[in-house]
Amino acid sequence: MIASWQLAALMIDRTDIDNVDSQRLPLLVCAWLAGLLPAVPVLANIRQAVADRLQAAAKSPAGLEAYELAAVMDGLKACRPSAIDGKLIARLAVALVGAETSVGGPYCRTGARLEVTDNAWIAQCIARLAAPLPKVWAYLNAELPDLEIVEDTDLALWAALHAADDSLARRELEPHLALIVQALCWHIVFKGLHHVDSARTVQQKMVQQIHDYSFELLPQFSQPFDGYTRRMLSQVITADANHEISQLAWYFGDALTWQASAQPELYIRLGAANLYAWAAYTIYDDFLDEEGQPPMLGTANYSLRAMLYQYQSALSDPAYGQFVEHALATVDQANALETSQFRLVRHDHMLVVDDLPDFGDCSLLADRALFHILGPMAILRASGRAEVGDEAWQAALQAFRHYLIARQLNDDIHDWAKDLQAGQATYVVVELLRYLNLSQGYYPLAHLLPHARRQFWQYVLPSVCDTALYHIYQARACLKRSVNMTANNHIDNLFDYVEQSMRAAQEKRADSQLLLRTFRLSGVR
Repeated sequence: MIASWQLAALMIDRTDIDNVDSQRLPLLVCAWLAGLLPAVPVLANIRQAVADRLQAAAKSPAGLEAYELAAVMDGLKACRPSAIDGKLIARLAVALVGAETSVGGPYCRTGARLEVTDNAWIAQCIARLAAPLPKVWAYLNAELPDLEIVEDTDLALWAALHAADDSLARRELEPHLALIVQALCWHIVFKGLHHVDSARTVQQKMVQQIHDYSFELLPQFSQPFDGYTRRMLSQVITADANHEISQLAWYFGDALTWQASAQPELYIRLGAANLYAWAAYTIYDDFLDEEGQPPMLGTANYSLRAMLYQYQSALSDPAYGQFVEHALATVDQANALETSQFRLVRHDHMLVVDDLPDFGDCSLLADRALFHILGPMAILRASGRAEVGDEAWQAALQAFRHYLIARQLNDDIHDWAKDLQAGQATYVVVELLRYLNLSQGYYPLAHLLPHARRQFWQYVLPSVCDTALYHIYQARACLKRSVNMTANNHIDNLFDYVEQSMRAAQEKRADSQLLLRTFRLSGVR
């Protein structure tokens, strides 16, 4: 069966798309091209030309309708985000107020009827800069009932293609439809090339080997224990979407150029060990949160023993064995500390605020997840780059500890509201309550949560992002000091993911704050 990206590749016109004169194209077409054309060398010239055209329009926005300015900004967001500044966002806010048919939309161009594509541009741009406009999305869903089927095509393009034949946007698009189709084909092909069957690669083959080996370790137990254990292992594998759990040791070995092909059995054992570690500690965490299911306790204990056996058999080094034992004891100590001192009392729908715990340098966040980095530390020892406990070893260990802290802060940022309601005194929750400066007492969660949400977004989020970024910086510095790694490696990608997540949160907050300060648009939350 031919894949959609392969079909798109066959449809691409062999003529040079760089010969297109962007100066003669309508702004909307340039905006579509900016969002569709992938950042590949063969398209560098046309992407630059389109970006220049859009930036020039952004510098002189007088006379642009609100939807046109939104399209320009949306295109710049895709190909030249640095061109979007506070002044431009403020101009969009002013233009939107002048174009709204009611507070919060939908929006209409001067002297014309409501247009689906115009509102699609506005909805798309505002959603990417700040937050969705509920009234505009309600209008679009009513006009385009099949809206939810679109996954990878820009909303504005979908709206234009499905608008009525007599719509203004349809008439503007049709003369350039062939060019748009070519850009769309490039977009689909580029996406497809990044999703070509990767099971043939060494990494993906190893992932499957690790999964298979993990189940081979399980003898046939009696029910229901057998079913519980196999389901738990399957859940961990399913949750391991980016293969960080099963492949962290391989990621590190590959970054060290100590390839998997040299020691495939070692990587497989270490990957299986971490899968079992996550199975065990996921269940234990449920019990620590008083949500544990007693029938699962046996599965947790078996998984922990399986993990230990794999680490012991993977590396016959007494010093590494002692490190594993010390690391797991550290996890136990962290869990005991967390459950005894980092919980908030709840009574019915009330939260009891008392003395807040102190996270200090955030070491606790690394301590409780230290089992996760046993695999890469085994690779460091096996590769001969460090002895257990020497300077290089300690620097690498500190790098992974900093990463674990940043990783946990990233999770806590997204889960803070749920954690607050559950009485979990995470770092983010504690920082938020400390900022609120509440006196000791009982607080209804229904009243506390809306107030806390505003303070989190405005004041606490920037501080937590800065803390996470500091730990990612330290992680990079420690690894650079301890070992030589290849450029663009998987470990850097893990660091990049957390860093980009933090910076995206900062940027979204900044954009939203500017929009709200300029004009409080109804429906922007």
